[in-house]
Amino acid sequence: RRAEQAFVMTVDERLAIRGRMDRLETNAANRAVVIDYKYSKQSKKTVREHNDGTRAQAGLYLLAAEKALGHEPAGMFYVGLRGEIEWHGWHIPLPGFESLGESVRPEMLREMMDEALRRTVETRDAVARGEIAPHPADTAKCQWCDFADICRIEEAAAPLAAETQP
Repeated sequence: RRAEQAFVMTVDERLAIRGRMDRLETNAANRAVVIDYKYSKQSKKTVREHNDGTRAQAGLYLLAAEKALGHEPAGMFYVGLRGEIEWHGWHIPLPGFESLGESVRPEMLREMMDEALRRTVETRDAVARGEIAPHPADTAKCQWCDFADICRIEEAAAPLAAETQP
């Protein structure tokens, strides 16, 4: 068990990803489960956002467990700590995890990792081309953003009422 596990994962000569996993559990077979604590009831929503393609954290953390830390990715959980503790996420079949999250094939975790990396590199390349306009997947989160006061996101103007002829 390791808490606050820091990592630096080099993707290519132009991109390195630095992060810190809340908790990393490894077993004797060198399999790793990453745990990210959420101090809200958002753990289920976070998994949904991964499934619909608007988050990349789980895939990148699993990739970092493999590439930067040398472990075989075995699962990723978001643990909601507000109210009743909730475990949501994905894992390969592992003893002791049967009642937690969703049991998936290792190929599904690999697809998640590959997709997260693809989208991350695509975003890096877009920024390098000068495409820096904000495109939040969920504008409701803008109210909590540290950069809300300087953000250049433009809300769609309300349509004008159609003029009627007398």
